Amino acid sequence: MSRNDQAARYKFPDLLTMILSAGVWLMVPAAANAAIPQQERDALISLYNASGGDRWVAKAGWLGPAGSECGWYGVTCDAARNHVVSLDLHNNGLSYVTRWNDSGNLSKLQILNLSRNDRLSGNRRFSGDINLDFLTELRVLDISYTDCFISGSVFNLPQLTELNLHGSGLIQPDPRQLPPWLFNLRQLQKLDMGGTARYFRSDIRK
Repeated sequence: MSRNDQAARYKFPDLLTMILSAGVWLMVPAAANAAIPQQERDALISLYNASGGDRWVAKAGWLGPAGSECGWYGVTCDAARNHVVSLDLHNNGLSYVTRWNDSGNLSKLQILNLSRNDRLSGNRRFSGDINLDFLTELRVLDISYTDCFISGSVFNLPQLTELNLHGSGLIQPDPRQLPPWLFNLRQLQKLDMGGTARYFRSDIRK
């Protein structure tokens, strides 16, 4: 074997390593910019538009290009940045929303905090109907100090462990009785219904 052949033989592994390394680096930007599913993006934009997002106190990143959603204010994604797992917009000036129909498209959502949006919207509390259908992985729900509508037909959250309704203005179907959907929450560990407890005393004694 000639000296040139030997040199080429020893250089080939180094060249192969360089090519493979370059391939890895080329793949990094793609992973960093991985986008959540379109239906999850649509659900976030729907809430933004329905609740006066242009008047929110903080809205950094919102309505940015596809792949930027995990960096939007209040939005947290899973480690792979494939799904939204937390949405925290408390005390952020959300205004009236008629119905957030496609909230169920956030199927991997585990934490939803829309609380304390009661004094930053022209003295009008955040209110409306939030459809909780299909949020089967939701573990924490905080809509305290809002007038968000809760209906028994959609309040079936098998994984829910924390529920905060403190000071909520609308508890359905009858504010004088313990809501029937409460008994569907088998995993519930923490419940705050302060500000409405006076309505339930007779039922609790029974």
